[in-house]
Amino acid sequence: MGGAKVNEKSGGHNVQIGYEYTPLEFLVTPELNQQYLYAEEEFHVRYVQETEIGPAIVHPALILNMSNDSRSPSFYLPPGVSGLHARDEAFFYNPARVGRSLKSPGR
Repeated sequence: MGGAKVNEKSGGHNVQIGYEYTPLEFLVTPELNQQYLYAEEEFHVRYVQETEIGPAIVHPALILNMSNDSRSPSFYLPPGVSGLHARDEAFFYNPARVGRSLKSPGR
């Protein structure tokens, strides 16, 4: 389902069904992943260094956190308005690797 693409900023308080935010592309550096791991107190070796399954994996919760619409460059909230992300459904088909760029589509 293709939504309306708008290049101007739009807040979550007035978005219409089908609106698509500007996609967010971000690089998961070892430092970004490590800071997230410290915050989560998650130190499994698969997130920190290369293992027999390949290079270090990006923590899945970091990906979920960065995929919120509020991370889009076109998202904003006016003064006095707040937002709450209360639910999400995600499927991971392959692990994301540290050092790679990821893209959140903005829908």
